[in-house]
Amino acid sequence: MVTLSLPMMFGLVALVVDVGWAYWRQEACKTAAQSAAEAAGRAAQLASNLTCGSGVACAATTTNCPSSPTSPPSNNLIAGCLYAQVNGYTSGGNNSRQNVSYSAGTSNNPVSGNTANYWVRFTVVEKIPALFISVLGVNFVTVSANATSGVYGGSPGGCVYVLAPPPNNGWTMSGGTFSTGCGIKVNGAAVMSGGIITLGSGNSSSTTYMNVRSTMTQSGGIINPSSNLLANTGVTYSDPISGLTAPTAGTCLPNPNISGGIGTVIPAGTYCSGISISGGVNLQLGSGIFDITGGSFTVSGGNLTTASGGATLYFGPSAGNLSVSGGNLTLTAITGGTTDGVAIWKDGTNLSSAAISGSNTTINGIIYMPHTALSYSGGNTPVNQTIVAYTLAMSGGNISQPGTSSYQNNGGINAGTYLIQ
Repeated sequence: MVTLSLPMMFGLVALVVDVGWAYWRQEACKTAAQSAAEAAGRAAQLASNLTCGSGVACAATTTNCPSSPTSPPSNNLIAGCLYAQVNGYTSGGNNSRQNVSYSAGTSNNPVSGNTANYWVRFTVVEKIPALFISVLGVNFVTVSANATSGVYGGSPGGCVYVLAPPPNNGWTMSGGTFSTGCGIKVNGAAVMSGGIITLGSGNSSSTTYMNVRSTMTQSGGIINPSSNLLANTGVTYSDPISGLTAPTAGTCLPNPNISGGIGTVIPAGTYCSGISISGGVNLQLGSGIFDITGGSFTVSGGNLTTASGGATLYFGPSAGNLSVSGGNLTLTAITGGTTDGVAIWKDGTNLSSAAISGSNTTINGIIYMPHTALSYSGGNTPVNQTIVAYTLAMSGGNISQPGTSSYQNNGGINAGTYLIQ
C-alpha cells in the first residue's frame, strides 16, 4: 500500500513545493520586470523629448538585454536592463536559464486604450529546475512576467486655476503673455483689458480652453483663438493640488541679510525672521525646503540661483511674502519628495495678498497660493509654471510651459511615468 501510494504522495509534495517555488520565482521575475520598466520610463521622461531616436530609445521588435549591460547606460532601455540585473536577472544568466527582453515605442502601445506618449515593456523569463515533480519526467519549469510603463509628457503650456467663486473677478489681465496647453480655469468672473492669451492644442488629442464659470468682460488684449474662450460655463473649478504635507519646523536659522560677497550658499531649513538679499554675486539657494515661519523672502539686489535638486519656498500661516524689487532671482522647484514640483507654497486658510514681480524673476514650478490674491507681473523669460491662486491679476510675465507635480489632479497635467500593466 505504501508503494502504491508513493506517486500520490510525491504528487502532493510536488504541488506544495514545486508550485510554491515556481510562484515565488515568478514574483521575483515580476519585481525585476516592473523595476526595469519603471527605470527605463523614468530615464526617458528625464530626456524631455519623447521622440524615438531623439532623447529616448525605441525597439519595435522584442530585443534581448545584453548579458552585461554597460554602466552608465547608453540609453534608457539599457538603464532598465541594469535594474533587472540588480534584481538578479540578466540575459543568459543562471547557466543560461534566464532571459530579459524589452520593446518600446511611441505608437502601437501593447496596452489597449492607453494614450501614453511613450511606452516600454520588459519581459523576464526563468527556467527553474523541477524538484519532486521531476519523478513525472518534468526537469524544468518556465516562469515569466512582464511589465509595461507609460510616459506622459503633459501638454505644452502653462495652467492657471483661479478659485474665487462668483461674483468675484477672479482673473484680471492687463498685460503679459500667456500661452497655454492645459487652459485657464476661472471659478468666478474674468476681466481682460490687455495682454495676450494663446490657446491651442495641448496634445495630439485635445484642444485647450479658457474656462470661465461666470462672465467674461473683454475691453482689450487678444485671445487667440477667441473660439476657445468658454464663458458662463456654470462649472465649478476646484483646487487641483492635494496631498501636500507642510514641513515640520526645525531650529530657527538667522536671517542671512546678505548684502555682498561671492558664492554664498543659503542653506535650506527653518527661517523664523525671513531671508533678505540686497547684494552679492553667484549666490545660491541650497537644495531643499525653506520653511519661512515669520518674515518675508526679499530680494532687492544680488544674483540668486537655485542649487541642483531644486528648492521650495514654504510660507507658513504667519509668514510674509516673496518680494523681488531688484537683483536677479531664479527659483527652480524640487523634483520628487514631499513638495514635488512646487516652487512657492503660501499656506493658511485666511485670505491674504502677495505680489510676484520684476523682469528679473524666473520661477520654474508650481506657485500654490489657494487663499491668496496674487498680483503677478513675473519675468520676461519663459517659465515652466502653474499658478493656483484665490484671485490673480496678471499685468506682465511670460508663462509658456506647465509646472507639473505628482500632487496635481482635477484636470491638471499628471506628467510622469506610471506602470500601466
